[in-house]
This record gives sequence, structure tokens and C-alpha cells, in this order.
Amino acid sequence: MAKRFWRFISTAYDILCLIWVWGIFVIIPDHSGVSFWTKIILIGATFISISDSIDAARGKNSLFKVVMKLMYCFLFLLGVFSFLYFAYGTTANFNVPLTHFDAFYFALGTLMTGTGNINGVSDVARYLQAAQMGLDLILIGFAASLAVSRFTATRS
Repeated sequence: MAKRFWRFISTAYDILCLIWVWGIFVIIPDHSGVSFWTKIILIGATFISISDSIDAARGKNSLFKVVMKLMYCFLFLLGVFSFLYFAYGTTANFNVPLTHFDAFYFALGTLMTGTGNINGVSDVARYLQAAQMGLDLILIGFAASLAVSRFTATRS
């Protein structure tokens, strides 16, 4: 019974974090930057999200649960970086002022292949993009190694 309770708490936490991140991304009215405490909360929630995904993969969970945790982690990171890019999306940091969609486009482009027509021009924008690239590489590498290890475990 206790295990079921903690699984419910974990799922509720995941859902609330996604709602919170995407909610503040949508309602943030302007490019006012990010307060210190918001940064601390985002960093903490990001590391909890990543460690929760790793713990789910290490255990004897079903492949579906592991894939869902990884998808949650990618959506969470996409929301965090969309929010940060929009918060700092002025012409001082990027070659064009970012709208909500531009910030999402830039975050998704950084995750996938590159951004093309939107470029970071300040150190702040480049640091954010480098941080996202690093976390994305870690997650993609983790997902690939997980897929290979699960595939080879089922074949032996």
C-alpha cells in the first residue's frame, strides 16, 4: 500500500511540475528576466525530474513506465528552456525579440537539430543554450543506452 501511495505522489508531482512550468511560460507577460527563487525552483525540479527518470529506468519497471518518465523529462526540459528563452528573449540576448512561439521553437530546435534563423547573441543566451544542449545530450544518451540494454536483456 505504501508503494502505491509513493507512486501516486511521484505521478502527481510530475503532472504538477509540467502544469507549473508550461503555465508560467504561457502567462509570463514580458521579457522581465527570472527571479532568483524561480531559478532555484527550476534547477531543483529539473534535477528531481532527471533523477526520477533514472531511478525509474534502473528498477524493475515496465518499459512503458520508463518511456513515459523519459517523455515527461523531455517535456519538462522543453518547458523550462522555453520559459527561460522567453524570459531573456530580448534583442540584447537574441538576434530577434522572442515571442512565446519563438521561444518554444528555439528550445525545440536546440533539442533536435539547431535553430536556424534565431541565434543567441549574448553570453546569457549562449549559456542557456549550452546548458540545454548538455542536458539534452545526457538524456538522449541515457535513453539510447536504456533502449540497447533492454533490447539485449530480452534477447538473452
